[in-house]
Amino acid sequence: MDIFGFTAVDTALAVLGLNYAQIITDFIFFKTPLASLAFACGIIACLVQIIRTGHYRALALFFLIFLSISFLLLPKRPEGTIQSALEEYSQSSQSSQDLKDQVLDYHDLPVILSFLGQAMDVFMIGIIHALDTVTPAWAQYLNAPFGLHNYCLHIREAMEQGIGDPGLRQKLNTFLYDQYLPALGMVQHDDPAVDFGQMWPGHEKITPYYPSSARKQWEGMERQLRNYLDTNPALAEQARVSVIALTQTSAQVMEQSLLKSITGRELKEAGDIHKITLLRQAGSSMMAVFPWIYGWANLMLYALFPLVILAMCISRSWKTAVYYLKGLVWVKSWSLGGALSFYASLLMARMQAQAASGDPSWAWERPYFCIYAGIVLGLVPLMTFFLIKPLTK
Repeated sequence: MDIFGFTAVDTALAVLGLNYAQIITDFIFFKTPLASLAFACGIIACLVQIIRTGHYRALALFFLIFLSISFLLLPKRPEGTIQSALEEYSQSSQSSQDLKDQVLDYHDLPVILSFLGQAMDVFMIGIIHALDTVTPAWAQYLNAPFGLHNYCLHIREAMEQGIGDPGLRQKLNTFLYDQYLPALGMVQHDDPAVDFGQMWPGHEKITPYYPSSARKQWEGMERQLRNYLDTNPALAEQARVSVIALTQTSAQVMEQSLLKSITGRELKEAGDIHKITLLRQAGSSMMAVFPWIYGWANLMLYALFPLVILAMCISRSWKTAVYYLKGLVWVKSWSLGGALSFYASLLMARMQAQAASGDPSWAWERPYFCIYAGIVLGLVPLMTFFLIKPLTK
């Protein structure tokens, strides 16, 4: 059974934790007398209990636990190393998927622990896959966890930065103040009820007010702006296709909205685009660090596994293993919680799309659904803790 993860990061950290578990196991149980001392303490405690009670149940239970521990310590030794994959990834431009493929080639992992972790991952991924089957392809979580949200936030960042070409930016600013704003004033004079929130230099109500030379100038500048947007990495084809599906608009409408946003940015008319920066950064940061938090939690749980085994040997009780298993279930439930926060945020996105009446710019100018997803994602460990807590009683 392969080790599954949602991103290369949490997969790598989980495999690293399993590798560390076997290293610590080898040290405690085969390279130091700690395991022998723990076994001796257990035997002595059992003998004392036999003398006091005359029953051999404690000794039988101890040997049963000891045999179980011996089985739990069996290692799994395929070839390959997680360290080499991580080092190669850090020193190259290797993609996340390449890293994920490499970390599946591991060695020295405890058989039972790796099986439990993988079984829980498969179970959670199975649930999420079932939810994905009733979700449109562009909104399926397993295809790219929070990829849709990141597309919108990257487009927003590109709009905030404005035009990076100094020559094109200067040319656009000159046109906006010399031609567009005067034309906008004439539109306002002729039609006071016009919605200025929808106005941009290429709007059909604006262009007739340009002189013929200015109209030709705008046509040439519009081509330059479109070429500039087409070469922006944040506006790659996959990002556009996903945002078009999210906003329920067409490629042409989205192109016009991008032009409106980029020109509005130069006029400082971006509106909400500067008002939610702090919350947007919080949401974006949580979506970025969640795989690290989830992977780190898996790493810690796996790496502590040998100490749990040692505690079982000393305490002569299954309770330590039961509490450990509950902790493992709690951490693994974060993945399902993350998926549910993703689906819930898409519901908010649909509400925003309906309120926008066909204007897709809300997806990057007012990405409230991304902020909501990030905040809920940050609360997933706490919410799942209270759901799992009754199991500890």
